[in-house]
Amino acid sequence: MKRKMLTLFMLVMTCGLLAACGEKKTAEADELKENSEQVEKDTEAEYEPEEDFGESLGEFDKSYNIEQMVLYDENDVKITANTINYDNYSVELDLTFENNSDKNLDFSAETMGYSVNGVNGFMIEDGWMHKEVAAGGKENDSIGFDYEELIAMGMTGIADIQVGFDIEDDDYNHIYTGPLVVKTALADDYDYENTAYRSTIQSKSFLYTYGVELEHFSEEELYDSNGVSILSEVILKNSYNEHILMLEVKNATNDSIYFKIENIKINGTDIYDSIWTSDHITAGNRMIVSVNINNILEDNEWAEKGIKTIDSVSFVVEANNANGYAVSEPKEVNIGDIQGIELDYEVSASENSEISEGASETVEEELAAGTEENVEQESDEVTPELKEFMDSYEAFIDEYVEFMKEYNEDPSNMSSMLDDYTEFLNKYLDFADKVDQYDEETMSKADQKYYLEVVNRCNEKLLEVY
Repeated sequence: MKRKMLTLFMLVMTCGLLAACGEKKTAEADELKENSEQVEKDTEAEYEPEEDFGESLGEFDKSYNIEQMVLYDENDVKITANTINYDNYSVELDLTFENNSDKNLDFSAETMGYSVNGVNGFMIEDGWMHKEVAAGGKENDSIGFDYEELIAMGMTGIADIQVGFDIEDDDYNHIYTGPLVVKTALADDYDYENTAYRSTIQSKSFLYTYGVELEHFSEEELYDSNGVSILSEVILKNSYNEHILMLEVKNATNDSIYFKIENIKINGTDIYDSIWTSDHITAGNRMIVSVNINNILEDNEWAEKGIKTIDSVSFVVEANNANGYAVSEPKEVNIGDIQGIELDYEVSASENSEISEGASETVEEELAAGTEENVEQESDEVTPELKEFMDSYEAFIDEYVEFMKEYNEDPSNMSSMLDDYTEFLNKYLDFADKVDQYDEETMSKADQKYYLEVVNRCNEKLLEVY
Protein backbone atom coordinates (compact mmCIF):
# COMPACT_ATOMS: atom_id res chain seq x y z
CA MET A 1 0.00 0.00 0.00
CA LYS A 2 1.30 3.45 -0.87
CA ARG A 3 1.24 6.19 1.70
CA LYS A 4 -0.28 9.66 1.53
CA MET A 5 2.33 12.43 1.79
CA LEU A 6 2.78 13.97 5.22
CA THR A 7 1.06 11.89 7.90
CA LEU A 8 1.13 14.61 10.54
CA PHE A 9 0.72 12.36 13.57
CA MET A 10 3.86 10.44 12.63
CA LEU A 11 5.99 13.60 12.88
CA VAL A 12 6.57 12.71 16.53
CA MET A 13 8.16 9.35 15.69
CA THR A 14 11.92 8.95 15.57
CA CYS A 15 11.61 7.53 12.09
CA GLY A 16 10.45 10.99 11.00
CA LEU A 17 7.79 9.79 8.59
CA LEU A 18 7.26 12.40 5.87
CA ALA A 19 6.54 9.55 3.45
CA ALA A 20 5.77 9.95 -0.25
CA CYS A 21 3.62 7.42 -2.10
CA GLY A 22 5.50 4.12 -2.32
CA GLU A 23 8.46 5.35 -0.20
CA LYS A 24 10.36 2.66 1.70
CA LYS A 25 10.86 2.98 5.43
CA THR A 26 14.00 4.88 6.39
CA ALA A 27 17.06 3.32 7.95
CA GLU A 28 16.07 4.91 11.26
CA ALA A 29 12.67 3.27 11.09
CA ASP A 30 14.26 -0.12 10.34
CA GLU A 31 16.64 0.33 13.25
CA LEU A 32 13.72 1.27 15.51
CA LYS A 33 11.84 -1.84 14.44
CA GLU A 34 14.90 -4.06 15.06
CA ASN A 35 15.33 -2.53 18.52
CA SER A 36 11.62 -3.02 19.26
CA GLU A 37 11.80 -6.66 18.16
CA GLN A 38 14.86 -7.22 20.39
CA VAL A 39 13.04 -5.67 23.36
CA GLU A 40 10.10 -7.98 22.70
CA LYS A 41 12.41 -11.03 22.68
CA ASP A 42 14.13 -9.92 25.86
CA THR A 43 10.83 -9.51 27.66
CA GLU A 44 9.54 -12.96 26.75
CA ALA A 45 11.27 -14.21 29.88
CA GLU A 46 9.75 -13.29 33.20
CA TYR A 47 10.57 -9.68 34.02
CA GLU A 48 9.18 -7.34 36.61
CA PRO A 49 9.90 -3.67 35.86
CA GLU A 50 10.93 -1.52 38.80
CA GLU A 51 8.98 1.48 37.54
CA ASP A 52 5.40 1.97 36.44
CA PHE A 53 5.37 1.96 32.64
CA GLY A 54 1.66 2.81 32.46
CA GLU A 55 -0.21 1.59 29.39
CA SER A 56 1.53 -1.37 27.74
CA LEU A 57 2.23 -1.52 24.03
CA GLY A 58 1.42 -5.14 23.39
CA GLU A 59 0.74 -7.34 20.41
CA PHE A 60 -1.98 -6.18 18.04
CA ASP A 61 -4.97 -8.54 18.31
CA LYS A 62 -5.35 -10.12 14.88
CA SER A 63 -8.36 -12.29 15.68
CA TYR A 64 -11.10 -9.80 14.77
CA ASN A 65 -12.59 -10.03 11.29
CA ILE A 66 -15.74 -9.20 9.35
CA GLU A 67 -18.42 -11.01 7.43
CA GLN A 68 -18.44 -10.22 3.74
CA MET A 69 -20.71 -7.22 3.19
CA VAL A 70 -21.70 -4.80 0.44
CA LEU A 71 -20.53 -1.28 1.32
CA TYR A 72 -21.88 0.55 -1.73
CA ASP A 73 -24.33 -0.42 -4.48
CA GLU A 74 -25.40 2.62 -6.48
CA ASN A 75 -24.80 4.28 -9.87
CA ASP A 76 -23.87 0.94 -11.52
CA VAL A 77 -21.07 0.49 -8.97
CA LYS A 78 -20.75 -2.14 -6.28
CA ILE A 79 -18.08 -2.18 -3.58
CA THR A 80 -17.81 -5.23 -1.32
CA ALA A 81 -15.70 -5.66 1.82
CA ASN A 82 -14.50 -9.28 1.84
CA THR A 83 -12.23 -9.79 4.83
CA ILE A 84 -9.54 -8.24 7.02
CA ASN A 85 -6.02 -9.56 6.48
CA TYR A 86 -3.19 -9.04 8.96
CA ASP A 87 0.34 -8.99 7.55
CA ASN A 88 3.63 -8.20 9.28
CA TYR A 89 3.30 -4.43 9.12
CA SER A 90 -0.31 -3.47 8.50
CA VAL A 91 -4.01 -4.27 8.70
CA GLU A 92 -5.43 -4.79 5.18
CA LEU A 93 -9.11 -4.42 4.29
CA ASP A 94 -9.71 -6.60 1.23
CA LEU A 95 -12.22 -5.13 -1.24
CA THR A 96 -13.91 -5.99 -4.53
CA PHE A 97 -14.85 -3.25 -7.00
CA GLU A 98 -17.52 -4.02 -9.61
CA ASN A 99 -18.08 -1.67 -12.52
CA ASN A 100 -21.45 -2.42 -14.09
CA SER A 101 -21.43 0.73 -16.25
CA ASP A 102 -20.34 1.11 -19.87
CA LYS A 103 -17.43 3.39 -18.93
CA ASN A 104 -14.03 2.74 -17.36
CA LEU A 105 -13.84 3.84 -13.74
CA ASP A 106 -11.02 4.95 -11.42
CA PHE A 107 -11.46 4.28 -7.69
CA SER A 108 -9.30 6.39 -5.33
CA ALA A 109 -9.10 6.62 -1.53
CA GLU A 110 -7.25 8.97 0.85
CA THR A 111 -6.23 11.51 -1.78
CA MET A 112 -5.48 15.20 -1.27
CA GLY A 113 -8.94 16.08 -2.53
CA TYR A 114 -10.96 13.33 -0.78
CA SER A 115 -9.88 11.86 2.54
CA VAL A 116 -12.28 10.08 4.92
CA ASN A 117 -10.32 7.05 6.19
CA GLY A 118 -10.55 6.18 9.87
CA VAL A 119 -10.13 3.38 12.41
CA ASN A 120 -11.97 2.94 15.72
CA GLY A 121 -13.46 6.42 15.67
CA PHE A 122 -10.21 8.26 14.80
CA MET A 123 -9.34 9.79 11.44
CA ILE A 124 -6.23 8.09 10.02
CA GLU A 125 -4.05 9.71 7.35
CA ASP A 126 -3.14 6.35 5.86
CA GLY A 127 -4.68 3.91 3.40
CA TRP A 128 -4.04 5.53 0.00
CA MET A 129 -5.42 3.43 -2.85
CA HIS A 130 -6.05 3.77 -6.59
CA LYS A 131 -7.65 1.10 -8.78
CA GLU A 132 -8.74 1.17 -12.42
CA VAL A 133 -11.73 -1.03 -13.32
CA ALA A 134 -12.76 -1.49 -16.94
CA ALA A 135 -16.38 -1.17 -18.05
CA GLY A 136 -18.25 -4.31 -17.02
CA GLY A 137 -15.23 -5.50 -15.04
CA LYS A 138 -14.41 -6.54 -11.51
CA GLU A 139 -11.15 -6.01 -9.59
CA ASN A 140 -9.80 -6.69 -6.12
CA ASP A 141 -7.55 -4.46 -4.04
CA SER A 142 -6.92 -3.62 -0.39
CA ILE A 143 -6.50 -0.60 1.87
CA GLY A 144 -3.79 -0.85 4.53
CA PHE A 145 -3.20 0.80 7.91
CA ASP A 146 0.21 0.53 9.62
CA TYR A 147 0.30 -1.07 13.06
CA GLU A 148 2.80 1.59 14.21
CA GLU A 149 0.31 4.41 13.91
CA LEU A 150 -2.62 2.41 15.29
CA ILE A 151 -0.70 1.21 18.36
CA ALA A 152 0.69 4.71 19.00
CA MET A 153 -2.92 5.92 19.21
CA GLY A 154 -3.77 3.30 21.83
CA MET A 155 -5.40 0.74 19.55
CA THR A 156 -4.81 -2.98 20.06
CA GLY A 157 -7.51 -4.36 17.76
CA ILE A 158 -9.91 -3.41 14.99
CA ALA A 159 -13.43 -2.43 16.07
CA ASP A 160 -14.27 -0.66 12.82
CA ILE A 161 -12.67 0.65 9.64
CA GLN A 162 -14.00 3.66 7.74
CA VAL A 163 -13.11 4.25 4.08
CA GLY A 164 -14.47 6.35 1.23
CA PHE A 165 -13.89 6.58 -2.50
CA ASP A 166 -13.72 9.14 -5.26
CA ILE A 167 -15.00 7.36 -8.39
CA GLU A 168 -14.22 8.98 -11.75
CA ASP A 169 -15.52 7.85 -15.16
CA ASP A 170 -14.31 8.36 -18.74
CA ASP A 171 -16.19 11.65 -18.98
CA TYR A 172 -14.49 12.96 -15.84
CA ASN A 173 -17.67 12.79 -13.76
CA HIS A 174 -17.08 12.14 -10.06
CA ILE A 175 -19.04 10.13 -7.54
CA TYR A 176 -18.12 10.45 -3.86
CA THR A 177 -19.28 7.49 -1.79
CA GLY A 178 -19.10 9.21 1.57
CA PRO A 179 -17.81 7.29 4.61
CA LEU A 180 -18.32 3.51 4.37
CA VAL A 181 -17.91 1.55 7.61
CA VAL A 182 -17.25 -2.10 8.42
CA LYS A 183 -17.40 -3.40 12.01
CA THR A 184 -15.98 -6.42 13.77
CA ALA A 185 -17.26 -8.15 16.90
CA LEU A 186 -15.00 -5.89 18.96
CA ALA A 187 -17.24 -2.93 18.12
CA ASP A 188 -20.03 -4.33 20.30
CA ASP A 189 -18.05 -3.69 23.51
CA TYR A 190 -15.65 -1.00 22.32
CA ASP A 191 -15.65 2.20 24.39
CA TYR A 192 -15.47 4.95 21.79
CA GLU A 193 -15.76 7.70 24.41
CA ASN A 194 -12.95 6.53 26.68
CA THR A 195 -10.23 5.36 24.35
CA ALA A 196 -6.70 4.37 25.37
CA TYR A 197 -5.10 7.21 23.38
CA ARG A 198 -4.46 9.51 26.33
CA SER A 199 -3.13 6.82 28.67
CA THR A 200 -0.96 5.41 25.88
CA ILE A 201 0.68 8.70 24.96
CA GLN A 202 1.60 9.29 28.63
CA SER A 203 3.01 5.82 29.18
CA LYS A 204 6.74 5.23 29.46
CA SER A 205 6.35 2.30 27.11
CA PHE A 206 5.18 4.70 24.37
CA LEU A 207 7.82 7.33 25.17
CA TYR A 208 10.71 4.86 25.20
CA THR A 209 9.53 2.93 22.15
CA TYR A 210 9.15 6.00 19.95
CA GLY A 211 12.04 7.97 21.42
CA VAL A 212 10.03 11.00 22.49
CA GLU A 213 9.69 13.09 25.66
CA LEU A 214 6.36 14.15 27.13
CA GLU A 215 6.66 17.89 27.82
CA HIS A 216 3.03 18.74 28.45
CA PHE A 217 -0.23 16.88 28.91
CA SER A 218 -3.66 18.24 29.76
CA GLU A 219 -7.22 17.02 29.58
CA GLU A 220 -8.61 20.53 29.84
CA GLU A 221 -11.42 21.03 27.33
CA LEU A 222 -10.04 24.13 25.64
CA TYR A 223 -12.82 24.50 23.11
CA ASP A 224 -16.46 23.41 22.83
CA SER A 225 -18.74 25.00 20.26
CA ASN A 226 -21.73 23.48 18.46
CA GLY A 227 -20.50 19.88 18.74
CA VAL A 228 -16.82 20.60 17.95
CA SER A 229 -14.40 20.28 20.86
CA ILE A 230 -10.73 19.98 21.84
CA LEU A 231 -10.54 17.21 24.44
CA SER A 232 -6.83 17.00 25.27
CA GLU A 233 -3.53 18.73 24.54
CA VAL A 234 -0.07 17.17 24.32
CA ILE A 235 3.39 18.50 23.53
CA LEU A 236 6.03 15.92 22.65
CA LYS A 237 9.72 16.43 21.93
CA ASN A 238 11.01 14.09 19.23
CA SER A 239 14.54 12.88 18.51
CA TYR A 240 15.18 15.94 16.33
CA ASN A 241 14.51 18.24 19.33
CA GLU A 242 11.29 19.41 17.68
CA HIS A 243 8.26 20.23 19.83
CA ILE A 244 5.03 18.73 18.46
CA LEU A 245 1.70 20.09 19.67
CA MET A 246 -1.06 17.46 19.38
CA LEU A 247 -4.73 18.30 19.86
CA GLU A 248 -7.42 15.65 20.29
CA VAL A 249 -10.31 17.15 18.33
CA LYS A 250 -13.80 15.66 18.30
CA ASN A 251 -16.54 16.25 15.74
CA ALA A 252 -19.82 15.32 17.45
CA THR A 253 -21.92 16.90 14.68
CA ASN A 254 -23.84 15.05 11.98
CA ASP A 255 -21.68 16.41 9.16
CA SER A 256 -18.05 16.54 8.11
CA ILE A 257 -16.06 19.56 9.22
CA TYR A 258 -12.77 21.24 8.36
CA PHE A 259 -11.01 22.16 11.61
CA LYS A 260 -8.76 25.21 11.22
CA ILE A 261 -5.87 26.53 13.32
CA GLU A 262 -4.71 30.09 12.64
CA ASN A 263 -3.13 33.18 14.22
CA ILE A 264 -0.61 31.33 16.38
CA LYS A 265 1.10 33.04 19.33
CA ILE A 266 3.90 31.85 21.59
CA ASN A 267 4.15 33.58 24.98
CA GLY A 268 1.71 36.17 23.67
CA THR A 269 3.91 37.06 20.67
CA ASP A 270 2.42 36.73 17.19
CA ILE A 271 4.39 34.18 15.17
CA TYR A 272 1.93 33.19 12.41
CA ASP A 273 -1.02 35.35 11.39
CA SER A 274 -2.89 33.18 8.88
CA ILE A 275 -4.25 29.61 8.56
CA TRP A 276 -1.62 27.06 9.57
CA THR A 277 -3.68 23.90 9.02
CA SER A 278 -7.17 22.79 7.97
CA ASP A 279 -8.06 19.17 8.73
CA HIS A 280 -11.05 17.14 7.53
CA ILE A 281 -12.94 15.26 10.30
CA THR A 282 -16.00 13.20 9.39
CA ALA A 283 -19.15 13.11 11.51
CA GLY A 284 -18.79 11.43 14.91
CA ASN A 285 -15.02 10.98 14.68
CA ARG A 286 -11.92 12.36 16.33
CA MET A 287 -8.58 13.43 14.91
CA ILE A 288 -5.15 14.13 16.35
CA VAL A 289 -4.35 17.51 14.83
CA SER A 290 -0.60 18.16 14.96
CA VAL A 291 1.50 21.32 14.77
CA ASN A 292 5.29 21.20 14.64
CA ILE A 293 6.05 24.35 16.63
CA ASN A 294 9.67 24.54 15.51
CA ASN A 295 8.68 24.71 11.86
CA ILE A 296 6.53 27.80 12.28
CA LEU A 297 9.61 30.07 12.33
CA GLU A 298 13.22 29.77 11.21
CA ASP A 299 15.90 29.60 13.92
CA ASN A 300 16.99 33.21 13.42
CA GLU A 301 13.34 34.36 13.55
CA TRP A 302 12.84 32.74 16.97
CA ALA A 303 15.95 34.52 18.17
CA GLU A 304 14.89 37.86 16.67
CA LYS A 305 11.61 37.65 18.60
CA GLY A 306 13.52 36.82 21.78
CA ILE A 307 11.66 33.55 22.32
CA LYS A 308 13.88 31.01 24.11
CA THR A 309 11.22 29.00 25.95
CA ILE A 310 7.62 27.98 25.34
CA ASP A 311 5.56 29.14 28.31
CA SER A 312 2.19 29.43 26.55
CA VAL A 313 0.70 28.63 23.16
CA SER A 314 -2.42 30.30 21.84
CA PHE A 315 -4.23 30.17 18.52
CA VAL A 316 -7.63 30.73 16.95
CA VAL A 317 -9.73 27.68 16.10
CA GLU A 318 -12.86 27.37 13.98
CA ALA A 319 -14.73 24.64 12.09
CA ASN A 320 -16.19 25.09 8.62
CA ASN A 321 -18.45 22.85 6.58
CA ALA A 322 -17.65 21.59 3.07
CA ASN A 323 -19.00 24.81 1.57
CA GLY A 324 -16.66 26.95 3.65
CA TYR A 325 -19.29 28.29 6.06
CA ALA A 326 -18.56 28.47 9.78
CA VAL A 327 -20.23 25.78 11.90
CA SER A 328 -18.52 26.68 15.18
CA GLU A 329 -17.47 29.88 16.91
CA PRO A 330 -14.06 31.35 15.97
CA LYS A 331 -12.27 31.57 19.29
CA GLU A 332 -8.75 32.07 20.59
CA VAL A 333 -7.69 29.31 22.98
CA ASN A 334 -4.66 29.31 25.21
CA ILE A 335 -2.46 26.56 26.65
CA GLY A 336 -0.97 28.52 29.50
CA ASP A 337 0.27 26.04 32.10
CA ILE A 338 3.36 24.93 30.16
CA GLN A 339 6.47 24.54 32.31
CA GLY A 340 9.07 26.56 30.37
CA ILE A 341 9.84 24.24 27.47
CA GLU A 342 13.25 25.21 26.09
CA LEU A 343 13.40 25.84 22.36
CA ASP A 344 16.38 24.21 20.69
CA TYR A 345 17.64 26.27 17.80
CA GLU A 346 21.00 27.27 16.42
CA VAL A 347 21.97 30.80 15.46
CA SER A 348 25.30 31.43 13.76
CA ALA A 349 27.76 33.92 15.21
CA SER A 350 26.99 36.49 12.53
CA GLU A 351 23.23 36.03 12.98
CA ASN A 352 23.60 36.36 16.74
CA SER A 353 25.50 39.59 16.23
CA GLU A 354 22.79 40.87 13.91
CA ILE A 355 20.10 40.09 16.46
CA SER A 356 21.85 41.77 19.38
CA GLU A 357 23.06 44.85 17.52
CA GLY A 358 20.15 45.33 15.15
CA ALA A 359 19.59 43.00 12.23
CA SER A 360 18.79 45.52 9.53
CA GLU A 361 21.75 47.84 10.26
CA THR A 362 24.19 44.97 10.43
CA VAL A 363 23.00 43.50 7.14
CA GLU A 364 23.39 46.88 5.44
CA GLU A 365 26.94 47.18 6.75
CA GLU A 366 27.80 43.70 5.55
CA LEU A 367 26.34 44.34 2.14
CA ALA A 368 28.36 47.54 1.91
CA ALA A 369 31.48 45.54 2.79
CA GLY A 370 30.75 43.17 -0.06
CA THR A 371 29.70 40.18 2.06
CA GLU A 372 26.23 39.74 0.61
CA GLU A 373 27.14 36.26 -0.62
CA ASN A 374 28.07 35.12 2.91
CA VAL A 375 24.77 36.41 4.36
CA GLU A 376 22.85 34.52 1.72
CA GLN A 377 24.80 31.33 2.41
CA GLU A 378 24.02 31.58 6.13
CA SER A 379 20.26 31.98 5.59
CA ASP A 380 18.03 28.91 5.67
CA GLU A 381 16.23 29.22 2.35
CA VAL A 382 13.78 26.90 0.62
CA THR A 383 15.64 24.66 -1.81
CA PRO A 384 14.98 25.56 -5.46
CA GLU A 385 13.90 21.99 -6.28
CA LEU A 386 11.23 21.98 -3.58
CA LYS A 387 10.00 25.44 -4.50
CA GLU A 388 9.66 24.42 -8.15
CA PHE A 389 7.83 21.26 -7.12
CA MET A 390 5.40 23.00 -4.76
CA ASP A 391 4.81 25.94 -7.10
CA SER A 392 3.94 23.53 -9.90
CA TYR A 393 1.57 21.72 -7.55
CA GLU A 394 -0.20 24.94 -6.57
CA ALA A 395 -0.45 25.96 -10.22
CA PHE A 396 -1.97 22.56 -10.94
CA ILE A 397 -4.54 23.04 -8.14
CA ASP A 398 -5.42 26.50 -9.45
CA GLU A 399 -6.08 25.05 -12.90
CA TYR A 400 -8.13 22.23 -11.42
CA VAL A 401 -10.25 24.56 -9.26
CA GLU A 402 -11.04 26.83 -12.22
CA PHE A 403 -11.94 23.84 -14.36
CA MET A 404 -14.24 22.39 -11.68
CA LYS A 405 -15.93 25.74 -11.12
CA GLU A 406 -16.74 25.93 -14.81
CA TYR A 407 -17.94 22.34 -14.84
CA ASN A 408 -20.09 22.79 -11.72
CA GLU A 409 -21.81 25.78 -13.29
CA ASP A 410 -22.92 23.70 -16.30
CA PRO A 411 -22.22 19.92 -16.13
CA SER A 412 -24.03 19.42 -19.45
CA ASN A 413 -21.25 21.39 -21.17
CA MET A 414 -18.69 18.62 -20.61
CA SER A 415 -18.23 17.81 -24.31
CA SER A 416 -17.01 21.32 -25.09
CA MET A 417 -14.52 21.11 -22.19
CA LEU A 418 -12.68 17.99 -23.37
CA ASP A 419 -9.82 19.91 -24.98
CA ASP A 420 -9.29 21.91 -21.79
CA TYR A 421 -9.38 18.74 -19.76
CA THR A 422 -6.79 17.09 -22.01
CA GLU A 423 -4.47 20.02 -21.35
CA PHE A 424 -5.27 19.80 -17.64
CA LEU A 425 -4.50 16.05 -17.67
CA ASN A 426 -1.11 16.64 -19.30
CA LYS A 427 -0.25 19.09 -16.54
CA TYR A 428 -1.29 16.51 -14.00
CA LEU A 429 1.06 13.93 -15.56
CA ASP A 430 3.88 16.46 -15.39
CA PHE A 431 3.13 17.06 -11.71
CA ALA A 432 2.99 13.30 -11.02
CA ASP A 433 6.44 12.97 -12.60
CA LYS A 434 7.80 15.63 -10.24
CA VAL A 435 6.33 13.74 -7.27
CA ASP A 436 8.23 10.60 -8.28
CA GLN A 437 11.51 12.52 -8.58
CA TYR A 438 11.31 14.52 -5.35
CA ASP A 439 13.01 13.10 -2.23
CA GLU A 440 11.18 14.28 0.89
CA GLU A 441 13.90 12.93 3.20
CA THR A 442 16.02 15.99 2.33
CA MET A 443 13.49 18.48 3.75
CA SER A 444 15.00 21.26 5.86
CA LYS A 445 12.92 23.31 8.30
CA ALA A 446 12.47 25.96 5.63
CA ASP A 447 11.37 23.26 3.16
CA GLN A 448 8.84 21.83 5.61
CA LYS A 449 7.44 25.27 6.39
CA TYR A 450 7.00 26.13 2.71
CA TYR A 451 5.52 22.69 2.04
CA LEU A 452 2.87 23.16 4.74
CA GLU A 453 2.02 26.68 3.62
CA VAL A 454 1.39 25.57 0.04
CA VAL A 455 -0.57 22.47 1.02
CA ASN A 456 -2.83 24.46 3.35
CA ARG A 457 -3.45 27.11 0.70
CA CYS A 458 -4.33 24.39 -1.79
CA ASN A 459 -6.68 22.68 0.67
CA GLU A 460 -8.53 25.96 1.13
CA LYS A 461 -8.86 26.33 -2.64
CA LEU A 462 -10.22 22.79 -3.00
CA LEU A 463 -12.95 23.60 -0.49
CA GLU A 464 -14.37 25.99 -3.07
CA VAL A 465 -15.32 23.16 -5.44
CA TYR A 466 -16.21 20.31 -3.00
